[in-house]
Amino acid sequence: MDKRRTPKTKSAAARRARAQSQMQGMDAQQRYEAGLEAVAYDDFDNARQHLRQATELAPQNLEYLGAYGALLAEAGPREEAVVVLQREVALSPDKGFEKFMYLGQLLEGEAAINNLRRGVQVLQAEVQALAEAARPEADVAKQQLAGALCSLVEAQMNSAADVAGVAPECEELLQRAREADASSPEPQQVLASLRVEQGRPEEALDLLKQSMALWFPRMQAIMKALDSDSDEEPAQRDGSADGAAGEAGAAAELGSEAAARESDGEEAMEGGEDGDGDGDDDGDAHEALPSFEFRFETAKLLVELDESTDDAIQILESLLAENDSAPILESLLAENDSAPDVWYLMGMCLHAGGEPEEALEALEEGLRLLRSPNAPAADASAEAFEELKAVIQAYIASHNPDAVAKEAEP
Repeated sequence: MDKRRTPKTKSAAARRARAQSQMQGMDAQQRYEAGLEAVAYDDFDNARQHLRQATELAPQNLEYLGAYGALLAEAGPREEAVVVLQREVALSPDKGFEKFMYLGQLLEGEAAINNLRRGVQVLQAEVQALAEAARPEADVAKQQLAGALCSLVEAQMNSAADVAGVAPECEELLQRAREADASSPEPQQVLASLRVEQGRPEEALDLLKQSMALWFPRMQAIMKALDSDSDEEPAQRDGSADGAAGEAGAAAELGSEAAARESDGEEAMEGGEDGDGDGDDDGDAHEALPSFEFRFETAKLLVELDESTDDAIQILESLLAENDSAPILESLLAENDSAPDVWYLMGMCLHAGGEPEEALEALEEGLRLLRSPNAPAADASAEAFEELKAVIQAYIASHNPDAVAKEAEP
């Protein structure tokens, strides 16, 4: 038996056993480093244990508290995350915006908004200081500021009883976000959501198109390159160089944005191992795009706006023909095919686009995932899936009764 194994291929059980054997006598820094390593392997149980004990051994260390609070905010438990993040706020109320943004996500109402406001203030001061010192990190901080401002606007919109009362401030904040980072598609998309709430769908659709122009062509190029790589795999096995050209094309589409991400120092939580040689091209490609959640919201807005305009079906069909709404969803499914909500929205799009049979297939897949033992969280319930299925089945029956009768035959 070949006993040679790399750290990347070791099982989670083996890593846990090794961690247990090394726990005795570890100091705070060693606990902290072990916690980061566990995070890199998605071993959140051991990560929590190590980082918690690091903070107990060095309760004033902001680096340890920040890492522990971030882990709890992302992986739970929520209540403990709030306690740890508030401890960090008490120790450092004027530096480090991340803790305020996390609290803004975890809390509700005015408490959430107040924390988000404070996070924006702290980050704005950091941007100003970096810019005055002509530090290269200023560009990254500006991108973060744009995202923080958008988060604040979304929280205000969600909390407001009447969006008209917060609209002026929201528009001002989104203008600041655009000024901070003109390359970000997020401010225009959030403004599109505000226009929807204001009952101005035509303006919302125009704003959404402006937002999509900043990333949608890149997504199309990436998906095309990845499809090309997949099609050329047999040629690669035969020694063809075509696949390498396809990968080069995909890398070129990522451009300087991917390189900028690598140089931003965003790998601090990835553990202590360098270059494992896996070469996850698909993951790198998706990293160059807006987040999964952002693209899902784009697809939802497209469907909502098409249905709220005077000629909803015609516009949706034109979007499908122009590879707008459907390709966004397809890219999400390629990245994470275990998301029931994406399958639900795909079913809606396919039905509106005149493809009811394919819509039913999408809904069946979403229901399968929703009812699986380890079902991911989803906004759409099983009842919502069944209701949409019933609507589509009724549509099929009214438009093609012969096909329905044939399916009913024993």
